[in-house]
Amino acid sequence: MPIYLVSSNPDVKTVADITGKDRIALPEVRTSIQAVTLAMAAEQAFGEGQGGRLESISVAMGHPEAMAALFSGKPDIDAHFSAAPLMYEELAHPGVHKVLDSYEVLGGPHTYNAVWTSTRFHDGNPKVYEAFVRALDEAHAGIKADPATAAALWLKAESVANMSIFEVEKIIQDPELEWTATLRKFMAFAKFMNREGILANKPDDWRDLFFENAGKLAGD
Repeated sequence: MPIYLVSSNPDVKTVADITGKDRIALPEVRTSIQAVTLAMAAEQAFGEGQGGRLESISVAMGHPEAMAALFSGKPDIDAHFSAAPLMYEELAHPGVHKVLDSYEVLGGPHTYNAVWTSTRFHDGNPKVYEAFVRALDEAHAGIKADPATAAALWLKAESVANMSIFEVEKIIQDPELEWTATLRKFMAFAKFMNREGILANKPDDWRDLFFENAGKLAGD
């Protein structure tokens, strides 16, 4: 799934237009996927070694609070690096536009969410682990086969009142989103994070990060 950086500042068309007067809200400074992607984009825009250039104007903030701040019109927050479904809602708001698409930064689709557990749990609970993996595969298949039911389940589970089943179903079916266990662009993230000192050890292969079931899948 892609993630978008949006802004209410009409002068900010690209990352290169961002200045010290802007404030970017994201979940966590430096370590969140939004922060890492922003650092990658900063290096692409400003040159090698400039990955941390926008860190000083980044603000750690929950997505709902960041969206409210963005819509308020106050100068505290004029950009937000979020995720679906909020990024689509923000783009529908007057005066808000997309500045950055993570797929462009990574050179193609990338994984947004990964599920993790310890080797100790994996080795000590093989049946539980296998059952979870089967359930995840079934969920992916169910979402693709019946997006309307998936949308209804999500709305109920998350107690979302401001979106309709139709709106959620439209997001589920967006060609940019892929419901799969296939891993994308993990090495691109790992190499950059290692170079920036966020990740202590750089894996030689993306399979080094995952258990055997994921290693059987195609990925990068």
